Amino acid sequence: MTNHDLIEDNSYFRHILEHQKKYLLSLLLVIAAAKIISNYFGGKPFLIGGESYYYLAISQQGLVLNPLAALLSITPSSAHFLLPPLAAAMTLLLFLHAAKKLEISEKTTFFAGLFAVMSPIFILSLVSFFGPLFFLLLSLAGFSLLLRQDRSRYWSLLPFITAAFFDLFSTAALLLLLALYFFINKTIREKFSLLTLAALASLLTLNGVYLRQPAVLGPFHIQQVVPDLISDLGGWGGVGFFTMMLAIIGLFFCWKKKWFFIALPLTGLFAASFILNTQSILFLSCCIIGFAAKGLIGLFEQRWVLPFMKKTSFLLLLLGILFSAAVYAGRISDYPPSEADINALNWIKDNTLPDAIVLSVPENSYYIQYFALRQPVFSLHDNYRRQTALSATIFSSTYIEELFPILEGNNVSIIYVDEEMKKTLPQDQGFRFLLNNERFKLLYSSKNQEVWSFR
Repeated sequence: MTNHDLIEDNSYFRHILEHQKKYLLSLLLVIAAAKIISNYFGGKPFLIGGESYYYLAISQQGLVLNPLAALLSITPSSAHFLLPPLAAAMTLLLFLHAAKKLEISEKTTFFAGLFAVMSPIFILSLVSFFGPLFFLLLSLAGFSLLLRQDRSRYWSLLPFITAAFFDLFSTAALLLLLALYFFINKTIREKFSLLTLAALASLLTLNGVYLRQPAVLGPFHIQQVVPDLISDLGGWGGVGFFTMMLAIIGLFFCWKKKWFFIALPLTGLFAASFILNTQSILFLSCCIIGFAAKGLIGLFEQRWVLPFMKKTSFLLLLLGILFSAAVYAGRISDYPPSEADINALNWIKDNTLPDAIVLSVPENSYYIQYFALRQPVFSLHDNYRRQTALSATIFSSTYIEELFPILEGNNVSIIYVDEEMKKTLPQDQGFRFLLNNERFKLLYSSKNQEVWSFR
């Protein structure tokens, strides 16, 4: 028996590797369908998360340059929930196509695809508008065209240029990856290569200087670096613990490879960007998933003294990743907005003045903007540090002398308290206790949702 028995010489795995496109795509669609059906019968909207409603809100503002918002503006609202799973499926197919063109081994491609489909960040993107996924889709579309040897590669400029309108970091990362690709393939001096790099560099300058694009568009929730990276700790996305463990193992198997000394600095760059802004998690997740695939393959191509332990460990690792994905998929069913949230926000839309400014926790800002059609006090993607500092000051206030000048200074007239705020803010002290003051009036109360006015 050779060192490759478990993967290459197993008839079941050979069959899976030969038909991996069908299996991976089927798994993705099953997960997407399960989440859509779960939301439907649970009375929840098909789309979750503040980022989804940020894009939906700006798509209603007329001409927009952001590619995702532009797509939403020309798509019927009844079909919006289909866009995330379609984008995820197209991204997976483009990845498999590019991997085949680049002659990446079937084993590496399959396990990277499997870990990606079961990663929390990918599962979240099936039921939300996650900007980085659409950026990845456009980038992979460009690379797939670029890998062609005929004149059709010139069409790759179209998706590359479109992808440049998300944010500055994404554009810079794409520019760097293209420069590395042209350098490695010794085509860096060809006219088309120079044209592609010049176009992206010009757009990077234009977007930064004239259009004032943000370095990273986001975040759309309160950042928690470690939980946002390892989903098992309660974060919004990221990767599972077992995938992270395999990625660390993969580093030890890959350090002698020629490409490792390119991949490692890139991973370090993406890790640094993630620490500064967790919205850039997709770049780091792709690196982690790639190393995890190499780690699993390398681990089980080693000679084991007990073959039974080899097979058992292999299955336990896969089951661990599957369990982590299943737990996360169940958890995001509780992510906002809920039906009660939407009812309260619709009440605000129908019963308050159009110029009312609504105070709530920063995470609710995008729901307020989309459902209530009102201006929220906070917008996390716009000056995150100042917004979170102001939020902390308001919701930790214990005296009206401290709170009222802030509310007046921000022209607050409506306060929206949701169920999560009731859980985290004590009723007998602090902000919720101050609501008993005569300047506040309870306007709406239903299913742990409250709307107050501030006079």
